[in-house]
Amino acid sequence: MDEPEIDLATMIDTVQTQYTRNYVLMVALSGLLWYYITTFGDEVDRIWPQPALKPGRMLFLILRYITIVGVALEFVANYPAYIPLSLGACEHLVKGWWVIVSLGNVFAEAIFWICLSALFGGKKWAIYLLAFGFMSFEIPIVVISYYFISTWQTIPVEPWERQVLRAACSGYASSENAIRLYSIAAYIGFARAAVAFVTFATRYRRHKSSLLTIVKREGAMYYFSVGILQLFIGLRYSASSGIKDKYGVVTAIRRFLIPIFADRLLLGLRALRYTETDMVTKAMFDNSARGHFSRMPRSGVQDEERVINALRNIRMNPIRTRKSAYVL
Repeated sequence: MDEPEIDLATMIDTVQTQYTRNYVLMVALSGLLWYYITTFGDEVDRIWPQPALKPGRMLFLILRYITIVGVALEFVANYPAYIPLSLGACEHLVKGWWVIVSLGNVFAEAIFWICLSALFGGKKWAIYLLAFGFMSFEIPIVVISYYFISTWQTIPVEPWERQVLRAACSGYASSENAIRLYSIAAYIGFARAAVAFVTFATRYRRHKSSLLTIVKREGAMYYFSVGILQLFIGLRYSASSGIKDKYGVVTAIRRFLIPIFADRLLLGLRALRYTETDMVTKAMFDNSARGHFSRMPRSGVQDEERVINALRNIRMNPIRTRKSAYVL
């Protein structure tokens, strides 16, 4: 049987689209890794000295390092790796990668909802209310997302496509019902971001503390960005909208912004010298735990000053001796 003829225009469009998606995602993931590298010193100085079971330390390290694992899996799954993988191996790899990404989103969202309780002065009723609201939004999103991921099936690609693109994994597809449900999950995520943003906007003027500066800067940008991205994702997966993300720009922006905003929020909280009223910060971090690296520059400056003073004394002694001999 003769092989079906391949349209050259289709081949060119497929290759251009895939390479453009790879370049867009490469820029986003490279920026994310660059941020992690440049803030590693802050992690060592502010986060590592914390007690192991402090919520702030656990959330920071889990979010940062599962994100790095997800980036590594994504490179293997989507970029030319010249690694021959079976359809089953590709399916497990892609599903594992998306599970890690979903967990990262859950941890990032939890960090910001915890900080929202600070705008209510750390009152217990507000903490319980926000916890209930967070779970009411998050549980449906997680259930739908994992159902969507579980329905993925790898599909074989054309031999020319595997040869030209050199991707380790083939394409994947999901059922139409799962795609419709995933669009609903995206709309729920948009509603969650809207509720959090409204809560922030109505409460931040009534609460004044050093914590507010951190939450206001990172939280406002986070919820504004996530709200827009979730709305776009919901429209993208809705068949009737006609909106497509051909080059994966929205996905790349989402992968770049969400971990960074959550990471910056925790680093900012740890840098605060909080008061007794900042219950959220006290619960997240131990202010008495101080990094060894933060004391090194100060001791170095003091040692340098002592050396300079000693050199001055050595330089002045011969002058006084010569002057005394001249007078005699």
